[in-house]
Amino acid sequence: MHRLIMLKCIPDKTMGIDMKLTGRRLKSLCDRREITVKTIQKELYIGSFQSVYAWFAGKTLPSLDNMYRLSRLLRVPMDEMIVDMAGECWVPLELESTETESANGRIFVYANRLYM
Repeated sequence: MHRLIMLKCIPDKTMGIDMKLTGRRLKSLCDRREITVKTIQKELYIGSFQSVYAWFAGKTLPSLDNMYRLSRLLRVPMDEMIVDMAGECWVPLELESTETESANGRIFVYANRLYM
């Protein structure tokens, strides 16, 4: 008899920043805090307001310096401003019934350390 367990994983091909969703999140954070594009332009010393609209549309991302300044302006950690592309996936792992619960526990702990 076999026992089937599922391991949570993150596929390598989806690693990275989701620019569209990150742009939407930046816009949402600014809207909630009533921070205008003009304020962002002024506080971050950006020459053109179109840059900020491009961030909101997900066409470009702020530079690291601007992302940091924007996080300070919004009072939000940078990692909360970014949406990653890594979706969840589950991989089935079949274990034989002769394997002990100890082995099952080791696999679960290992999977948790890697993916959860």
